[in-house]
Amino acid sequence: MTKLSNWAKTLLSTTQARLVFVLTIAVFVIILAVSLTSYYTSKSVLQSELSEMHHQLLSDKMNFIEGYIQDTDSSAIKLALNNGVYWYLTEEAQASQRDIKQLTDYLKSIVVNLPYLESVYIYNMETRSFIAYPQGYSSRFSTFPDSDWIGVEKELKEQPMLVKSRQLSASSDHEGRSQLTYFRKIVIQGKTRGLIAMNFNSSVLFSQMHLNSVSPISNSQYILDKDGNLVYALGSHLIDEQAIHQTIGRLGDKLYGDFKHEGRRLLLTYNPSPITQWNYVSIVPQDQVLAKSKTIRTVVLLVSFVTLVLGAWLIFHIHAVSFRPIRRMRKLLADYERSEDGADFGKLESITSRLLTSHEELSRQIRLTKTEAASKFVQDVAMGNLSGKREIESRWRQYFQEWTDAPLRVIVISIDRYTAWAENVSDNDRFLYKYAMLNMVEELLASDYRSVNLDLGRDKLALLVQHASGRDGQEPDLLHRLSDATRMVQGMLRTDISIGASLPFDDILKLRLAFYEAQSAVRYRLYLGYRTVIPYREIEMSGHSVEPIQDAAQTANLLEAVQSGSTEQALRMLGRLGEHLGNQEPSPSEALAFLATIRKGLLKLDGMKSGSGWDEAEVALELETLDLSEILLLLEREACRLADHFRSLSGSKEFMMVQQMVDFMNRHLDGNIGVQEIAASVPISVSLASQLFKQEMGETIHDYLTRLRVERAGELLIETDYKLSEIARMVGYQHENSFIRVFRKLKDITPGKYREHKKYNKFPV
Repeated sequence: MTKLSNWAKTLLSTTQARLVFVLTIAVFVIILAVSLTSYYTSKSVLQSELSEMHHQLLSDKMNFIEGYIQDTDSSAIKLALNNGVYWYLTEEAQASQRDIKQLTDYLKSIVVNLPYLESVYIYNMETRSFIAYPQGYSSRFSTFPDSDWIGVEKELKEQPMLVKSRQLSASSDHEGRSQLTYFRKIVIQGKTRGLIAMNFNSSVLFSQMHLNSVSPISNSQYILDKDGNLVYALGSHLIDEQAIHQTIGRLGDKLYGDFKHEGRRLLLTYNPSPITQWNYVSIVPQDQVLAKSKTIRTVVLLVSFVTLVLGAWLIFHIHAVSFRPIRRMRKLLADYERSEDGADFGKLESITSRLLTSHEELSRQIRLTKTEAASKFVQDVAMGNLSGKREIESRWRQYFQEWTDAPLRVIVISIDRYTAWAENVSDNDRFLYKYAMLNMVEELLASDYRSVNLDLGRDKLALLVQHASGRDGQEPDLLHRLSDATRMVQGMLRTDISIGASLPFDDILKLRLAFYEAQSAVRYRLYLGYRTVIPYREIEMSGHSVEPIQDAAQTANLLEAVQSGSTEQALRMLGRLGEHLGNQEPSPSEALAFLATIRKGLLKLDGMKSGSGWDEAEVALELETLDLSEILLLLEREACRLADHFRSLSGSKEFMMVQQMVDFMNRHLDGNIGVQEIAASVPISVSLASQLFKQEMGETIHDYLTRLRVERAGELLIETDYKLSEIARMVGYQHENSFIRVFRKLKDITPGKYREHKKYNKFPV
């Protein structure tokens, strides 16, 4: 396939060949379109004209037959109203010979006056007797020779009259013959007392149904009832009536159309009858109608293909003539032509263009790879993955040849309220948003600063920048542009960001320290609020409290107030905590750690209430992108909600017993306790303890104890360096394998991987 593609490209490499190719295709398409359009247009016109003619012929024949049927209907109505018929159907005594003779004579007059009728029957439904012409009177149902039709009464309930074809019974003189009969019910005083049947003479009734003798085109004619049953057919090569009925149903409101039957394409025209609901159908073979049109179409198609062949030959000829001088050049450029497809030697310019295009593509790939490699190098240095001085300096010179010895700065960009923002943005869109943020910041700095960017994961992005002039002292201008960037990101992306800037440094080996400074600066969002630009110089010079705030007793008192249902006390304690942090402004890392401890405690209480789990590491990451007021508001909402809940349950004896069981479990996490020991601590029976615990906590005692152990194990994995076997014993598991299996079942990760991700997979600070 590749060889064929390259061969085609070579053939079309000259302007002349391309021009011939375009003209050939254009002429081919035009001729093809004309031939197909002419064929289908002529087909449509011929079908329309032919169907119109047959439609008119069918209308004339239908009107003639429908006139007979209407006359028959009028005679049937008069017969139903005849006094003799009335007395015959209503008198309980058997009719006299004279009455029967009069009624039979009346039936005879109907048959004589309507030559298309063969016979007329009147059926008395009460006495089950018949009066008919020419059969006469039959007092018993069983003696009348043609009595199988009386079941038509059910069909007549839906309509006053009916014309249908039926098969004569074995008792008649014409057994098995098809008979077309008109039926009407006789209703006297609201009750059906009798039936009228008038048998048609089909040869007279359908005498006007004859084939067209003027046109040489053979055709067939059919009459179908509303159910698709054949009433009458005329012509050779007759078609199954079901195929005709299906075609009529497919045409819908359209009165003509073509269909395929046994390999032949046929044109069908039909007229629906409003009186009998019959369909009068005419069918003509289309092959005869369109024979000449098909011949014209075939000739035009052959002409179009001949044009295509001539165009292809002309292209080959132009190629052979035009490339004679270039074939010698191909030998000279044999070293360049290394791939199997070879070079494009249509023109000398095309060879040069290919060389330049290849060079440009190679240069673009090198620039792209170099940018990615430079970003990876900066991230490796900041993460401490590279520590050798010589290697760092060598790779710095390799990736940053255009950069000078001017001071460098690290800019860290953090998305405010990241957890709430990430919930409203899909994973793919997060990447696009962060890419757009970096582009906006770099665009504002591009006029005077060199930069390389990197994604630090989650909420953080970073830039390493250097002023293009090589001078330091540009901090006010840099901070002003970064402030513009925060406003631009908010206006265009509806996202708030905070930015931290490091001190300037002139040694690449100090890059890791600069990243620490920039991250430390952006953490002061806790006190300064959202959408702020924070230089490390300002927080370094301002000085902050070093008084420790990690007070376990204070946290325990707050959680105890919440658990006791004291909402006001909990809010007062949180208010004092907020005032203390706002006035003292301890380091954000220490303040966030303390606030995260309170948040974890509240989540533990919430988990005890609802049975829900939570991730310890995610708690700290969630708070890191919030300011102090929003963190306090979050804690106040949680404290109020939990305090209200515990207060509503404080009077419940069952809840107090469950609390005692939970306290027992927390005190004995490292022991070999089970449901029996926990129930005995209350003390109540195991079955009652299980029932109460499930009712109050929404989960079983065993599941709750297992979750407490796994959560405690998660804390130990992050906060300590104990071995897995030691942690397993500290949370009540005698065997390390059992501990690993349970931990993986709840956390969907092994303890070792959990410690690696949560403890060590953080950006170095």
